[in-house]
Amino acid sequence: MSKKKRKKKTTVYIVFEGKREEKFYCFLKRKYKPESVHINSNPEYGGSSDKIVQQALNMKNNYNKVYAWFDEDKSLSAEIRAELAKAWNIDKSELSEEVKDSDLQSEYNKENRNPILIVSNPCSVDGFLIKLCGGSVPKTLNTDDCKNTFNNMVKSCTASCSESEYYEKNLTKDYLESKKSCLPILELILSIFEEASKKS
Repeated sequence: MSKKKRKKKTTVYIVFEGKREEKFYCFLKRKYKPESVHINSNPEYGGSSDKIVQQALNMKNNYNKVYAWFDEDKSLSAEIRAELAKAWNIDKSELSEEVKDSDLQSEYNKENRNPILIVSNPCSVDGFLIKLCGGSVPKTLNTDDCKNTFNNMVKSCTASCSESEYYEKNLTKDYLESKKSCLPILELILSIFEEASKKS
């Protein structure tokens, strides 16, 4: 009797900017249970967007999918844009500094070549989470105000509510799926886990 062939796991590497991204990512991992995907995550805890994308570029040939998740508040340098263009096999003039970071992936990497960019917007991961959770993004649109607004949303849930508990209480799978069409970044993040579901 022949041995049953094991399914080969998809390998994923994701580097993200900080603790808030990590908490949200861990919540999604628990929710979607991607058993057929081996995911290595590497939080930078405040690393610059250049540093995060550089790390993803360094790992792009070692995994099936490599993701760089960072805020749009500080634009990528011309040097990193040139390296991205080379990795994506396009002319570096297409990724000029006039192109917003949040448009790089959607406009120039539709085929999802490594590295795949997840750019939190508006402004930061806090701005993205405010929109996802149905709050109002502050008009000032700076990182500190977005962070304070989201922290207050979490605190208003219950006095003892942690960020992870807030996600569990408010973000069901059905709710997340319903938000993909209006939040392209969410669709990109969930594609990491949904690919796993298809293969399992």
